[in-house]
Parts: sequence; C-alpha cells; structure tokens
Amino acid sequence: HARRAMRAWRGAVVLVGIIVWIETVAGAPWVYEMQSTSSDVVNEACCIAYRADRLRAQVVVVGWTNSNAGSGSANQGGTDAFVVFLDESTGNVVRSLLIGTPGNEVAHSVVYDKDNAQVVVLGSTTGTFPGQQNFGGQDLFVSVINDNFEITTLQYGSAGQDDPVQVILYSQLGYIAVGSGRTQEVTAEGQPNAMVVVHITTAGAVARRETITMAEGQFAYFSAYAVEYRTGSGVFAVTFELSEIPEGDQLYYMAEFDESFNEVFRIELRRAVGISDAFAFEPSNIKWSSSSETYWISGIDPGYGNPYHIVRFPSPVGGAAYLIGRVTPATGNQFFGPSPPSQRPNISTMTSLQVYETGERYIASRVIFEEEELDDDTLVEIRKVSWQSTTYEGTDRQAATVRSGLAYDNWNLGNTAPVDESTGLFMIVGDRWNQFENPYNCMG
Repeated sequence: HARRAMRAWRGAVVLVGIIVWIETVAGAPWVYEMQSTSSDVVNEACCIAYRADRLRAQVVVVGWTNSNAGSGSANQGGTDAFVVFLDESTGNVVRSLLIGTPGNEVAHSVVYDKDNAQVVVLGSTTGTFPGQQNFGGQDLFVSVINDNFEITTLQYGSAGQDDPVQVILYSQLGYIAVGSGRTQEVTAEGQPNAMVVVHITTAGAVARRETITMAEGQFAYFSAYAVEYRTGSGVFAVTFELSEIPEGDQLYYMAEFDESFNEVFRIELRRAVGISDAFAFEPSNIKWSSSSETYWISGIDPGYGNPYHIVRFPSPVGGAAYLIGRVTPATGNQFFGPSPPSQRPNISTMTSLQVYETGERYIASRVIFEEEELDDDTLVEIRKVSWQSTTYEGTDRQAATVRSGLAYDNWNLGNTAPVDESTGLFMIVGDRWNQFENPYNCMG
C-alpha cells in the first residue's frame, strides 16, 4: 500500500511516502537516503510535489541544506534550498539542484505546473539573487524550474523580514506567492503586519507585486496561513489572523483577492476573545471544491507554540482538537465547527488537507503525540503518523497509520500532495530522528 523514500540528516531522515486509501499501488517499496557527510550537516525537507506527463513520473522533494544535497554543486553559503527529482517507480535520483546565495535560503512551498512542465518553489532568502535586490533583510524568493532544469529566480519583500507562506497555480495566469511581511518601523524585526503578494507569469517574470498593510499600530499583528485559487474565477483566497495585542481580540478570516490584489470578499471564521483565548486556533489549510463551489478549511488546536501540529493526549480541549469547515463565497454562508465526536480519536490534528472531487472526499493527515516510560524510568516521546479519508458529509471514513511510534524513533509529518485523484493516491513528506525532543519547550 505504500512506496517510501527516506533520507538521513543529523541523526534524522526525511520520509517520502506514497499511500493509497482506495487502491493498492503496484510495485515494491523503495528507499532513498540523502546521507549526511558529518554530524554538522543538516538536510531538512519542507514539501513535496508530483511531476507527471507523457514522458516521466517523478517525485519532487524540496527543502534546505547546509551541504550540497548531492547536487554536485557547491553550497553558496549558509543554507541553500534544494530540489531533488526522484524517479517515481525506483526512487533513483534523476536530478538534484541547489538554489542559493551567500546568505541563507529556506524553501517553504512547492507546486507543479503540468501544462507548462514547470516546478515552482517559494522560500526565504537573506541574500540577493543575480539581477535582483534585497528589500529588507529577509525576502521572499520564487524559483521557476523548467523542463530542462533551468532556474529563473525572482526576489521581493517588504521593508522588514518576510515569512513565506505558500505558492499556488493561478489558472493560466501563472503563479501567486504569498508571505507575511513587516512595513512599520516598530515591527520591522518584530511582528508581521502586512501581506506580501507576487504574481509570476509562466515565463518566470513578475506580473505584479505588492506589500499590503493588513494591520496598523504598535501591537498590531497579521499572519497568513494558507492560499488557494478558486477555479475559473480569477480570484485567490487567503486564510489569516489579525490581532491588536493587548488591546483586543484575535480574529481569524478568509478573504478573496482579485488579479489586482483588491480584496473582494471577507468572512470571519472565528473570534478569540482576549489574550487568554487568543492562540487556540489556526486556519492552516484551505482547498477549493469546484463540485460543491465551496472552500474547505481545516484548523488545528492548540495552535500557538505548536509548530509540529501535534496534539497532546489527553487533548487540552477534550479531544476536539481540529476544526473542519466550509465557506461558500456566492452566499457568504459558512459552517465551521469541531470534528464529529466519532472522528476525534482518529484524526486529532490536521497537518495537511486535500480535497478530491471524485467521490467528493477530503483527506486529512496528522501526528499523534504520546509518551512512553522506559525501564529506567526515562520518559520519551512517541509519535504516530496517520491519515483519514472522509466524504464531505463525514461518512464512509477510512483511516490508516503510516508509522507507529517507537521510543527514540520519531516521525514528524510535513505535508501531502495528490498523485492520482481517480485512485486516491497521494504522497506524504516528513522528518524522522532518533533523539528525544520536546517540541513545546525546544529541549533535546
């Protein structure tokens, strides 16, 4: 039921798995390792895509490294982004590329454009790419990789540090990249308060770029979570949060923007009253369903300070640790609430969300966090990676555990990508390490 690829980094490996929730995948499992040359070498994957056309089928793994990721090219300095193309049937490396400057580059999102046979990578850089300029210390970069593995890289940012969020296909118009930026002097190195948006053509040129101030004031805060294109509409949606700490509430929204980056629709998803309740929710995934003309949005709980989207058992909210909802732009209606009680023990958090039009289903992936006491009274963490598939109505649930947790063998879930909607085939990428680490206090 799975094809898996693993690579090692600093006592850890990155897992790439192709998992079926309906059909069985033909062929034997394969393993790929990117071996660290020393204990100082770190290779970490962020995301994954499936590159398929009439000539090839490849798994595209994207991340960052302080080495050369087996590319044969020298690291430009600090950390560089890597893009590794693996043969889908064997796991053999087809090509490995580095994207870098003398500064630090970290990849954050990837998408494959089948019509133009291009891979598009979004990340951050503290350097300056050839022919580009640095706008404020840490900028966004977008690299378009064509069919011949030629790379065109663009760079843009606010006056302060920019945090990449997501790059998406934007119909035939190209690609939209979104990040959270800083425009006010008081927040230039502090909290983000602006949305950085770049529209890139399929030729790798900038069609439009803009830094949009979303929150103002010394304690203002803005953070984008996820981006999605509404098929056939010319608009794209962003989920985000706004707050004015300590003055008021924390607000979670979904908004749509047109081709000129004008906001054309906004709906409040949740309002957290006061600082004590402010960090309970993150609308971390959004997917558009053409068949239902609805955005599907999932969130995680707890949110703030939980970067791995792990739920602790017992859950601080009684097991209702993820939210799934829908927003219909045509009517402005929304439904957003806790998962049905029958599903709570099975899919307690959502690291990723996919929507399949065939059969009108969504697929959620998660990590369970548990603890185990060893014979010497040592308390170690245990993590299990799982997924579940459910219809839009919450019926016909199917679920499986990709990896059962073992002491000193932790698997962390990154994100997922669809392969074949007709069979429900999808891929998972994540990290694995054998050292004890507590993600809540950063110890280990």
